[in-house]
Amino acid sequence: MQHALIIEDREVIALMIQDELAELGFASAAIASSQYEAIQLAERRYPDLITVDDGLSSGSGIEAVRHICRHQAIPVVFITGDAKTVTDAVAEASD
Repeated sequence: MQHALIIEDREVIALMIQDELAELGFASAAIASSQYEAIQLAERRYPDLITVDDGLSSGSGIEAVRHICRHQAIPVVFITGDAKTVTDAVAEASD
């Protein structure tokens, strides 16, 4: 059973993503609205996929992903209106 972690601080968007993941066969999807909550949820149940918005009202989606994925690779889908920030962060992480 596939489990996803949705890191998104806008509830409507998070619920839309959750619905799409359910249609794709994910059995469950936890929703985190802050960097801290995302890390806590990932520690409770390791996700098979992470969707993330880089800019959160509390913390950073990018930093949450860095923390969660530091010991194991997990597929990550960034859903954002600021592609440059994500591209720069990914390039920095690749160095």
